[in-house]
Amino acid sequence: MFAVNGGAFALAKLLKDPSSEKVLGRLTPQHLAIGAVAFTFLMWFDIWLWGENLRKGYFDGKEVFQWRGKAILSLLSSLLIVGWLLAAFDVKVTILGFTSLVIVGGFLLLHYYGKYPQKDKRHRRKAI
Repeated sequence: MFAVNGGAFALAKLLKDPSSEKVLGRLTPQHLAIGAVAFTFLMWFDIWLWGENLRKGYFDGKEVFQWRGKAILSLLSSLLIVGWLLAAFDVKVTILGFTSLVIVGGFLLLHYYGKYPQKDKRHRRKAI
């Protein structure tokens, strides 16, 4: 996620034609930002699902990908998304776009946790 975002930032910086405001032909900074935001959002969701699958499937719900990891992943993804939105759009569009992604992300997680409910095995008694 970070390598692709860094590469896109470098492309925007290195290949920008100051006279035409275009990057790579007809690709504008807004197009590049929208693509990077979409990529970052999808990677956030994919990493979240991977962490949950790892925790539930391989570690039986133990201390793997707990709230700290989820918070760090979400905050880093949020910083990248807000950075791209601010680089290409004004503050109103940034707030609206980020708020929309937060709502969509919340619904995706609600759907995931509704479809695959949590089975916490830590509080079960072992059979004797």
